[in-house]
Amino acid sequence: MTIARQLSRNEYDALKAATKRLITLVGGLEAAARITRVGHQQLSRYQSREHADQFMPIDIVADLEAEAGEAVVTKVLADLANCNVTSRDEGETEPLGRHLARIAKENADLVAALAIAMSDGKLDDTERATLRAELHAAMDALNRLFGALDGEGAT
Repeated sequence: MTIARQLSRNEYDALKAATKRLITLVGGLEAAARITRVGHQQLSRYQSREHADQFMPIDIVADLEAEAGEAVVTKVLADLANCNVTSRDEGETEPLGRHLARIAKENADLVAALAIAMSDGKLDDTERATLRAELHAAMDALNRLFGALDGEGAT
């Protein structure tokens, strides 16, 4: 009996590729096996397209991503859900008021760029690129605040 799946073969292959990259980042199958609860043979199956029905459990993803310092599989999962994952800078020591000022400025810049871009009723490629850059700057300002709140220097 064939079970209906929600994603395309290419999307599942993207998860396999991300799994392989994550295992490589932590030093390969043997190294990955030393820092999580399954052995190298099972890890090999998780990254293999020949074992299309076997995917890495979330706790193992968490173990390996913590070791790698990069959310490799998590980013692919987020992409499949039409979401973005961004990293937070931890340990920011600027006063919270400066973070607030930066957030206000970057959001104002984004709103101004959007108003200018929309003034003629259509967005061209240059305007889209400008808006993306402004949006990233605003998101970065917010992420720096996360880091400040997570760090010891939040005042």
